This record gives sequence, structure tokens and C-alpha cells, in this order.
Amino acid sequence: HLLTLATAKGLPVLASSRSPHNHHLHIPAPQRIEFDLFRPVTWRNVPGGADLIWCFPAAPPDLVAAFAEQIVPRAGRLIVLGSTSAYKPAETSDTWLDESAAIDQTIPRVQGEEHLRLNHHAIVRRVAGIYGPGRNVLDWMTDTVEAHLARRRGPSLLPVPIAKSFTFPHARVPVAMAA
Repeated sequence: HLLTLATAKGLPVLASSRSPHNHHLHIPAPQRIEFDLFRPVTWRNVPGGADLIWCFPAAPPDLVAAFAEQIVPRAGRLIVLGSTSAYKPAETSDTWLDESAAIDQTIPRVQGEEHLRLNHHAIVRRVAGIYGPGRNVLDWMTDTVEAHLARRRGPSLLPVPIAKSFTFPHARVPVAMAA
């Protein structure tokens, strides 16, 4: 969704991957770059002045800091898509977990996100969801949400339907920030 929205706004878009010749094949080859946080030699592939939308775990913190020191000063805006799992669980089961909850600074990913926020002026947006290979939120929601919620809530509770529209605002915000 990020690519579609950014392209529609006329923004230049590059998609990074550890293996761009095998991933993001729906994106034209000139728009794919090799990037791997664990291989600093690939960091130079990030063009100067680019607005960055960080869509992977910001860990380990030492590599995140090293990347930020080298790349962020010559980049545009930095938007980090974190996870709501950064929030500490509530003290009791009847307490809602929301953005006012403390974050768990013991999680390496959270340490990296906070380093980027505090030291490099990154905007951290914590979004709910499961990301990674085979974990497209839209597929998950449309194919298995009712079965998933029924398993999690137990047979006595009805599943709550989730609309696809939930994910689109998450794609719109970083694109609007980068525009």
C-alpha cells in the first residue's frame, strides 16, 4: 500500500530488500535496492536526501545506531513503523492497553526505535499487526480473521469482524509525512 499511495502522489519510491532480485518482483528493477542492516556495505545504496520509511525491526540497537550515524544525517525524514508490542502489558487483565501505556525498554527493537526517535528525530508510529513473509495483513484479515479470533476468544464469544480499511490509514500516514 505504501508503494501504491506514494506512486500515486508522484513521489519517487525505492523498495529495499536483502535480495532485491528475488523480492519485490512487482516493483520495476530500477526501483529496488539491496539493503541489509546486518551488512553495512549495503547502506551506501540508500540515496542521500531520501525520506526513509523503516518497516523492519530496529534491532540490534548497536547496528541501528551505527546505521543512523552514517545514513540519517544525509537523509530526509525518518519514519519508523514500530509495533504495539512495544507497550508493557497492563497490570491487570481488565485494563485496556493503549498509547498511554509505558513502553518496554528491555526489548532490543524498542531500544533501537527509541534511539532513532531521541537521537535522530525519527517519527515512530506503532501499528498493530504481524509482519513478515507470508504475513500480509490484508490476506490475514480477509482469509482467517474470524477463525483466528474464534480460536483466541474461545467458543463462547463471537468473533469481531475487522475491516480492510484499518490498514489503509497506516499506509497513508507515512506517505503524507514523506510528501
